[in-house]
Amino acid sequence: MARVLEYICMEFFLETKDLSVGYGRNPLIKNINISVRKGEILTVIGPNGAGKSTILKSISKQLKKMSGEVFVEEEEIEKIKEFNLAKKLAFVSTNKINQDMMSCEEVVCLGRYPHTGRFGHLSAKDKEKAEMALKLVDAIDIRYNDYMKVSDGQKQKVRIAMAICQEPDIIILDEPTSFLDIRHKIEVLEILKNMARNGTSVIMSLHELELVRLISDKVLCVDEKSIVRYAGCEEVFQGDFIDELYHVKSGSFHSEISTVFMKKNTESPKVFVVAGNGTGISVFYKLSKKGIAFAAGILQENDIDAYFAKQMTEYVVSCPPFESASQRETEQALKILSQCKKVIVTVKTFGTANKENENIVHEAERLGIEVEYV
Repeated sequence: MARVLEYICMEFFLETKDLSVGYGRNPLIKNINISVRKGEILTVIGPNGAGKSTILKSISKQLKKMSGEVFVEEEEIEKIKEFNLAKKLAFVSTNKINQDMMSCEEVVCLGRYPHTGRFGHLSAKDKEKAEMALKLVDAIDIRYNDYMKVSDGQKQKVRIAMAICQEPDIIILDEPTSFLDIRHKIEVLEILKNMARNGTSVIMSLHELELVRLISDKVLCVDEKSIVRYAGCEEVFQGDFIDELYHVKSGSFHSEISTVFMKKNTESPKVFVVAGNGTGISVFYKLSKKGIAFAAGILQENDIDAYFAKQMTEYVVSCPPFESASQRETEQALKILSQCKKVIVTVKTFGTANKENENIVHEAERLGIEVEYV
C-alpha cells in the first residue's frame, strides 16, 4: 500500500497545499489546493481583480506566498535553488520585458542561460534551440528585429519562445493570448497543447472562455477572492455557472456553444424570420445589433437556429424534433406574423417537415407584408 501511495504522489509534478497568496499582511486568496500532472493543462479563469495573476506569480515563486506550501516534484519550491528551479519551471508574464539594444533572437536566447553553465556561453546547440522556439511561435521572420520596436503581439510571441527555449518541465503563463489576433491565439494554444503532449505541464490564465474548453484538462475558477470551483471542463461549462462566476446581469454566456449573448429582446416583433438549419443565425445577429425586435419560427427544437433565436428573443415558435408543426404551433406563428411588418426568409426550399413555413410565407404575401429572401 505504501508503494502505491508513493506512486500516486509522484505522478503530480506541481502541487499546492493550503496555499494562501496576496500582498502585504492580508491574504487575498486562501486554501488553494491544486495538483497538476505531467502533460496536464490547468487554466485559471475568473473576473478581473479576482486574483488569477497573484496565484500564478505565487506558485512560480515570482511573488512570496503568505502561507501553505508549493511542491515541485515533491520538493518544497522554497528549498529549490533558483538555478535548478529555472531548469524545471518557466514563467511568462504579461509585463513587458525592457531589453534595449537586443534583437528578438537574443531575447529568446535568455531562456537558455539555465543550461549554459556559470559563464553563460551560448553553444551552437543553444542557438539551435532558440531558432526552433522562434519557428514554433511563428516569429522566425523577426529574429533580427529590435525587440523594443516590434508590436505587442510579436513581443508576446517572443516571450513565449523564450520560455519554450528554456525547456521547462512546467510552464506558467499569465494571459498568453493577450495582444494576439485569433489566428495567433490558436497557434499559441496549439504550441502549448503540443508541449503538454510531450510531457510539459501547463498552467495559465485565460480570458477567452471559448478557448478554455478547447485546451484545458482542469479549470480553476476564482471569484470574490476565493476558489469557487476546481474541476474538469464538463463540470465548469454547464448550466449557469459561468454567468454566476462573472456576475453576468444582462445577457448570458452559453456554455454549450461558448457564445456570449446580449440582453434578450422582449419587445413585440417587427420582423418574422423563417429560417432553419443554421441559415438564420447571421440574420438574427444583424437584427439584434440594429435593435430591431424579431420573431423566428417555425423551428424544430433541435435546430441550431432555434437555439440561437431563443437566446436573442422571447418570440420563437418551435416544434418537436423531426416533426411537422402542429395546428397550435402554426396558429401561434400566424398570430405573431400578423403583428410584423416584414418577413425574412433564409431557407432556399421547403420540404415536408417545414411545409407550414411555406404557408406562413404565402399568408404574409396575402396580407401585404413585405417578404425578403436572403
